[in-house]
Amino acid sequence: SKLQEHKESLTDGEPRDLLDALLKGQTSRGRGQKSHGSEGAGITDDHILMTAAEAFGAGVETTSTTLLWILAYLLHHPEVQERVQRELDEQVGAERPVSVSDRGRLPYLDCVINEGMRIRPVSPVLIPHTAMTHSSIGGYAVSRGTRVLVNMWSIHHDPRLWDKPDLFLPDRFLDDQGQRVTPACFLPFGAGPRVCVGESLARLELFLFLSSLLQRMSFRLPDGDPPPNLQGRLGVVLQPLPYKVIVTPRSGWEGGAIKVGSG
Repeated sequence: SKLQEHKESLTDGEPRDLLDALLKGQTSRGRGQKSHGSEGAGITDDHILMTAAEAFGAGVETTSTTLLWILAYLLHHPEVQERVQRELDEQVGAERPVSVSDRGRLPYLDCVINEGMRIRPVSPVLIPHTAMTHSSIGGYAVSRGTRVLVNMWSIHHDPRLWDKPDLFLPDRFLDDQGQRVTPACFLPFGAGPRVCVGESLARLELFLFLSSLLQRMSFRLPDGDPPPNLQGRLGVVLQPLPYKVIVTPRSGWEGGAIKVGSG
């Protein structure tokens, strides 16, 4: 198994990935327990596997739903899709697939992803928190032990924080010089010690998936069909209602092939 492979190749150096970090925690925790004579309270293999599964599972579910929302909004705003594709054509071209190293050269694509996560957060209400001490929020007293829920939908649609919050405007994440900005009120993954453990994975997946899709294909509505309903349906996550889309390969990507060399 992957876990066993990581155990056998684990070194004292920097962890290579999440499994390495968890295994190092298991090892150091085990040494500490021996000195205190305690048993059964350490990090087990099951804990490691469940934590890894949670990180990847949460990332995959929320990522696929976020992509569906972004595509739905692109069908409402074809000019945004065209602008992203122009950026991809200018910065990457059609000679190779998009890579992680291209991220810094694709600011508008990043803004589209951020705006998709802002306007339709897949988790409108974040996981519960518990007040560890007597405190206050916005002038309201919060007693120790109180369960606190963060209303992400309200934060992301507050007109005091966002200009025209109900409109899909990716440019709100660019400053006057065209540089990316991240407002403090943009919290799609939460904040603090309880921030989503899958944030880095989800952001990477969203970038690679959306950039690859828009580099290779164009999306449009079937003739005569209305644009997608943007109300959504709340379940485990906020999902868009089913919609139809016509996908066509862009020039140079017919058949999925990458043009290499001069031919």
